Amino acid sequence: MQSKSPIALVTGSSQGIGAATAVALAKQGYDVGVHYHSNKTAANKVKQTIEALDQQAICLQADLRSESDITSLFSELDKRLGQLS
Repeated sequence: MQSKSPIALVTGSSQGIGAATAVALAKQGYDVGVHYHSNKTAANKVKQTIEALDQQAICLQADLRSESDITSLFSELDKRLGQLS
């Protein structure tokens, strides 16, 4: 599912300002990596909102206090959407 659009990763995007930022980027034509720590249900709702805007989105779980989680987060983003724009 490599993206042909620019790609953004928004940390903490399952709710609040992060969710609003992720949706705003999708409205501007970005495909978005939707990061969440523990609320997968909320992240999936943001993903669905982005997909309704005809942009790609993927949910990415990571504890940003963990170096290995951060490494995995970027690896998964690169694999599934491509490199950040």
